[in-house]
Amino acid sequence: MRDNDRPAAQGGSSTSAGRILLRRSPLIAVVTLLCLAAGVAYIHFAQRQYRAVALISVDTKADTVLRSSTEPLDFNIQSANVDGQVEILQSEELVRRLADSVAEDRPLLASLNPAGLSLEMLRNEARAFLWPGKPAEGNPQQTTVRLLQMQTSVKRVGLTHLIEISTLTATPDTAAQLANAYASAFIDDQLARREEIARRTSRALQARADELERSAQDAQNAVEQLKFAGSQQDENSAAARVRLQTLESTARAYRDLHDRFLARYVETWQQQFLSVPDAQIVSRAFAPSSKAWPRELWILSAAFLIGISLGSIMALGLRRRRRPA
Repeated sequence: MRDNDRPAAQGGSSTSAGRILLRRSPLIAVVTLLCLAAGVAYIHFAQRQYRAVALISVDTKADTVLRSSTEPLDFNIQSANVDGQVEILQSEELVRRLADSVAEDRPLLASLNPAGLSLEMLRNEARAFLWPGKPAEGNPQQTTVRLLQMQTSVKRVGLTHLIEISTLTATPDTAAQLANAYASAFIDDQLARREEIARRTSRALQARADELERSAQDAQNAVEQLKFAGSQQDENSAAARVRLQTLESTARAYRDLHDRFLARYVETWQQQFLSVPDAQIVSRAFAPSSKAWPRELWILSAAFLIGISLGSIMALGLRRRRRPA
């Protein structure tokens, strides 16, 4: 009998809760209006932000004309290479280089920390209020790096070879300018790395080629000395001929190795001037025509739902507090 009465009790409880919410509808309406008013105030005072996007295409075969190997690359290797480029784009070293270039542009640097209601501004104000005598954290470069990391994002577009660089700043022009500067800094970094690798490789090959040239010259001198000594002594024994053939073979081997290393050295030396980066900018960023934040409809919808939920919780809570023990 008690089990049969349980659904009826649950239904009565739901009906009672509905009646309480209906009776407390003015309270719910007031809470909802307050939340909507808070949302409208946030929309009015919030910092306007604009998003600009630049696209980079990563081509792992961009410099095959400079490589001796023509074997096709595996898709997994190419995909891992794209993911690696994304990590390089997000590295602090590259962001610091971008910060150095941004520091030279005063208007762009000022636009990174504009006036307005933002989390960074609230954080600074709270620190100043809680610790009035404490100086600001970090040096100017660290501050710029932190702002760049907050206002930029890098992601791969699906499984393609495209990488998206997006920026979020207070003005449309600076958003596009910052995205293009980020992409250009990445391309310049790639070129600098390739040129440095080519220089180190060419120096190592040159040192090895010089060593092989000395070895080949020493082997050739030994051959000439053996021939000269044999002609003076009129030596024509089998052991002398074998030794002479061995020295001549060694001299030829050293000369062949020297020629190959010299050809490779010339190739890598030319790569310093013909370096092609793995990535290219396929779409530069342009100033957006509309703001990305605040989104009025999204904020007001969230405020409305929060107001309804909070008002309902308050109505049910008041009912329970007034219920006699």
